[in-house]
Amino acid sequence: MFHFDNFLASQENFIQEVTRIWRNSVHGTHMYSVTVKLKALKHVFRGMRKAKGDLTYNVLRAKQYLDQPQTLLHKYPHSDSIQLLEHLSRIMYSKAVNLERLSLQQKAKMTWLKDRDSSQRMKVSLQQLVHLSQNAFIPGRKITENILLAQELLSGYNQSHLPKRCAMKIDLRKAYDTVAWDLY
Repeated sequence: MFHFDNFLASQENFIQEVTRIWRNSVHGTHMYSVTVKLKALKHVFRGMRKAKGDLTYNVLRAKQYLDQPQTLLHKYPHSDSIQLLEHLSRIMYSKAVNLERLSLQQKAKMTWLKDRDSSQRMKVSLQQLVHLSQNAFIPGRKITENILLAQELLSGYNQSHLPKRCAMKIDLRKAYDTVAWDLY
């Protein structure tokens, strides 16, 4: 499986590495060539990811490095060297936060796609599990079909030449209004 972290594209040597791998000549079909090159890139990207380390830890560490010169600036506000150190620390912190943000956005999107996929599978399962007469809340089924069926069954119900019958009108409530959730 090929896994690509979006934040890698913002790295300085990203284009160089991709170009270096993609220029390699591979003999075989076009699909085989692409597969071989992607496998080579997989190792390059894994190395780049490993070199960045834990992105959340990097943010915490960069914040600590930023806190030190900011504390010193309160004591020595006119020190050029401390101002420069604070400026560079702020840049380092900003870059670390940006990389973590890109990574978290990608993870959130992947989670959303997985959840959406599982809900699609659940819809298919529900259509197979729920009886055809239970129409409400299933996409593609209409509750009006049951109303028409009831109307057909009751039409001519009061005719005297037919055998005796009984009909009951039941006050149906929505299922979610009457479900007991006693889980204790």
